[in-house]
Amino acid sequence: PPPPSAIPPPPPFPAMANTIYWFRKALRLHDNPALVQAIGGSGSVNPVFVLDPWFVRSGRVGANRMQFLLQSLEDVDESLRG
Repeated sequence: PPPPSAIPPPPPFPAMANTIYWFRKALRLHDNPALVQAIGGSGSVNPVFVLDPWFVRSGRVGANRMQFLLQSLEDVDESLRG
């Protein structure tokens, strides 16, 4: 495979494109190059987070962990709106 420096960057989004950005696990905004590219190259970005029902029903999520996740999602929402 070519070295990372030889791989060209993805083409820019068309002007005024609408983009869906799927937050899967990492909810960080400050070091998220894919999100930065989506915001910089789109007319609008629609962030999406899917809360898998299995995750909730599996018994692996306690009340504190769920509360932390919900608060983190609220923080992300506020930051993106700000």
